[in-house]
Amino acid sequence: MLLVPVDELSCGMVAGASVLHPSRSEVELVRAGTTITERMITQLQRLEVSDVWVNCDGTEDLDKAIGTGLNRAQKALVDDLRKNFARVAGQTISAASISGYRRNISELVCEAITARSYASLTHRLQIKGEEMFTHCAGVAYLCIVLGLELESYLIAQRPKLHPGAAADLTELGLAGLLHDIGKTMAHDEVRAWHSIGPDGQEPEGYEKHTIVGFKMLQHCRAGAAVRNTVLMHHQRWDGEGWPTPQSLRLEGVPSFKGERIHVFSRVLAAANTVDSLLSAERDGGGRVLPVEALHEFASHRFDGWFDPIVRSAVLRIIPPFGVGTKVTLSDGRAAVVVAPNRELPCRPAVRPLENNPDAETMDLATHPELSISKSGGRDVSALYYEPDAPPRAQQIAA
Repeated sequence: MLLVPVDELSCGMVAGASVLHPSRSEVELVRAGTTITERMITQLQRLEVSDVWVNCDGTEDLDKAIGTGLNRAQKALVDDLRKNFARVAGQTISAASISGYRRNISELVCEAITARSYASLTHRLQIKGEEMFTHCAGVAYLCIVLGLELESYLIAQRPKLHPGAAADLTELGLAGLLHDIGKTMAHDEVRAWHSIGPDGQEPEGYEKHTIVGFKMLQHCRAGAAVRNTVLMHHQRWDGEGWPTPQSLRLEGVPSFKGERIHVFSRVLAAANTVDSLLSAERDGGGRVLPVEALHEFASHRFDGWFDPIVRSAVLRIIPPFGVGTKVTLSDGRAAVVVAPNRELPCRPAVRPLENNPDAETMDLATHPELSISKSGGRDVSALYYEPDAPPRAQQIAA
């Protein structure tokens, strides 16, 4: 299958996967196997659906990259959050809800392990009007994926625990899912705020949601790792985050920075920011492309925000061009991405979309004369980035 921008669809193409309504995830706009018509294209454009999976000769070997099980697992989380968060507002979260979320996270861990080799991480659920739920589900998944990548680092950073317990991702995923639970007790402006804007842009009362979330999780006796990770997920590596020791009434305690921040909170901080960047709206409308979001995450704007080990992992494992994505090469040829490149993420392996079913796969890392010039119908030639190598001492630990 091939991921094609809606504006590049043509009549006669066959949908390879279901297309869901962007505002009502229970509504299936196009069923898998349906032949695309002009009327369908017009409707999808009107509803601002960004892209569609279509069947394409010569790409059958990439079909597993779509991760339908992963999509189902994330949708289950969104549905569960939608039902439960409405009941949470104005009261406390229940221990039964925590138990249910834990089961969902366990399923998501299994799906993440299955999908890991396909690097289908950027095809995030996009359900308009439910940003809080899709954001929380997306952050939980990114936490799990980063945790899988950083397993040895998590073990090294939690030396008091048995290695098996230190590497268990359930608590990390659960913290990711519930990191914004404190917003359910706030006014609508705080509940809807997921942007990464300049300091001071946040609505009044926004900084309180981490402490409120901590207290809610403490009340229902959620594990210490979960509630403390939620409390500290807005801390920064350079010490400029919050809450401060003073706001927690910890007099004489130095600011939280570096390895004084729990490693789960460091992972969650990065996942939270990346998901917000991936779901942002472009100027003029439409979602940003993964390469746009990751280019910004790699920029100097975020220097000092994140654990260098975690930041490097984000930029190596989340592909700017997901497997199955249709792209245009610098020589004008259309191609499909067939494999990511961890060291040079913007130079993946691609296969030209030619009539020849045996078209040769090209590793762009070994073809410096070629590059990806367009993706999603947009010029991306100025968005290339390379992950920084983390500090040597930390690299060994990771």
